[in-house]
Amino acid sequence: MTVKNFSIKKIHGSPINKYLRNYTVDNDKVYNYLWGTFFIDGHRFLPIEKNTFSTSLDLFTISNMKKYDFYFSKSYFDFLKKEKKSFKVIKNSFIVGNDENYFHNLIYHLPRIISLLDNDKLLSKIDSLVFNEDIPDYLITLLNEILKLKQTNKKLTLIKKSTYLFENSYCPIIVSRGSNIRESVSFWKHVVGKISNKIKTNKFLGDKIYISRQDSKKRKILNENELIPLLKKLNYQIITLSEMNVFEQINLFKNAKIIIGYHGAAFANLVFSLPKTKVIEIHPHPDIDLRTMMKAIAEINGLEHKFFFVDYKSNIKDSKNMTYFDGIVDVEKFKDLIKNL
Repeated sequence: MTVKNFSIKKIHGSPINKYLRNYTVDNDKVYNYLWGTFFIDGHRFLPIEKNTFSTSLDLFTISNMKKYDFYFSKSYFDFLKKEKKSFKVIKNSFIVGNDENYFHNLIYHLPRIISLLDNDKLLSKIDSLVFNEDIPDYLITLLNEILKLKQTNKKLTLIKKSTYLFENSYCPIIVSRGSNIRESVSFWKHVVGKISNKIKTNKFLGDKIYISRQDSKKRKILNENELIPLLKKLNYQIITLSEMNVFEQINLFKNAKIIIGYHGAAFANLVFSLPKTKVIEIHPHPDIDLRTMMKAIAEINGLEHKFFFVDYKSNIKDSKNMTYFDGIVDVEKFKDLIKNL
């Protein structure tokens, strides 16, 4: 036997449906979560309901479903059955989750607390919010400010990347998935308006910015030494986001009128940009993959988004994964584009 996965279309008649709860906000928004007793691995945060050994990738995952194949293997099912009495038990908790990706954390993970903030009854029933032990500082900073909006203080439970048993706990569905991210963008527009006093800073870096990835281990612009002199000549500020805290990043994207950069997680900050901001997303030629999440954020926020497609080299031999594509910009062609801005 293996763990059972139920698609959205089959959830209603499935065994796991008995353990799904929902509530309605403002008579139109419905939020759903798994309630009760379930297993969770601190690596992927996929809940597996204990009584039925079932889950739903459609409801609880954020990315490539192949990454979850292990949880549907016979060996993992046997592991759950055999070891379930030895797992550490955590009670009265609300699963949020996190991973190493800035975009995932801002767009997919943290907005799950929408299911909690407007539900005072549920808020009173939980003792802690669950992440894994690799939670980055910026996520804790944002979380603390968001919880202050409800004048509540919940402890953080940081789990290892191993399997736990949660009792009397809640695991919300992912409110956004793929390019369907309107809920997450709306969440951040609401939050930024509420914590705007934290975002103000005297450090104004200009309204034309270029986001450099030279400090990244992957997906760089190989001929950035040709591109940057052009941008500086046109009064662009060259920004390395790893040198900024999260409030400085929010302020940067909120004040910029033109934003240029190579496709990457940093563009999650477009949720903080104001309408009519111009965005040039440098992107590998889409002969293998076209990632449209940033374009989706731009459309929802009323930004003017353009792709600029470039040649690329994979820094892993024969890889077809765009994550490893280093870009090569045609500087003369790019010069024509930005001069017309």
